[in-house]
Amino acid sequence: MRHSISASTFIRDCFAGAFCVFESMASFLPYVEDMTVLDLGSTDGTLQALKEIAAANPRIKVVESHFARVDAASFAIAANEAVAQWEHPNGLFWYADEIWHEDLLQLMDKELSDGVQELSFWRYQLRDNFQVMSWPPHPIHRVGIKETFIFVDEGTNTNRTWDAKMCSNWNGGWFTRWGTDFGDDYTRLPTHEMVMDVGAIGGFIENIVQKRRMHAPFWHETPNVRGESAAQWYTRERSNPIWMKRDTPYNIPHIMRYHVGKTKYVLRPELLEALKADETRSLLGYD
Repeated sequence: MRHSISASTFIRDCFAGAFCVFESMASFLPYVEDMTVLDLGSTDGTLQALKEIAAANPRIKVVESHFARVDAASFAIAANEAVAQWEHPNGLFWYADEIWHEDLLQLMDKELSDGVQELSFWRYQLRDNFQVMSWPPHPIHRVGIKETFIFVDEGTNTNRTWDAKMCSNWNGGWFTRWGTDFGDDYTRLPTHEMVMDVGAIGGFIENIVQKRRMHAPFWHETPNVRGESAAQWYTRERSNPIWMKRDTPYNIPHIMRYHVGKTKYVLRPELLEALKADETRSLLGYD
């Protein structure tokens, strides 16, 4: 059901970096009242696509802005700017390439229906065409009260992450027990109740080198990919069959299964039209 909360995020160059903002937008539309997307200087067609969607769907607003500075703190600043756009006193902020599993969306729906105002979630990150665990589950604060929802440090979280209720059935010290309960077999993790972060090397081999270059100025990194130059990595990985696998051992969000085995991110026409028509629920895997 739709709740009286706002939602917001920010993006720059979704097509170049494969940030999957259109998939994440589609995931939240059935559950929020209004949605704002800050475009921070896209030059790859992202802004044009967002404007096309907003022109057709009055619940979506696009705001043009820019990164305030070029360091890790810029993400926290941009996140807080996005939160400032909320039209309601409560809302949801998400990073563009964070994709909620459809089961988690339903769990969040129940918590919101019960009146819970602050929610944290477990987030994990895959790599190599969604085949391998890159970053095991860690907590993120994404639903909160506007006046106290302030992102800090490098922007991953607010200072209220542990004050918010964990939106999961898998609680009770799990942050320190993933290895104890599941060992090295991460495919057994309850990812159906987690947020999948596409991340810097999650999928789409043709986008990863560019995505790393986009992150480098902010995170004090280099454009290298997994410890070697981008050119060397790309040349070797192009012959790696893992990028062509059409299935994944992980229970990833239904809306992302379309992309498994795809080497480059694209905005599929049916997703674009669903966003414009405000009819995205069918893309989430619900009957």
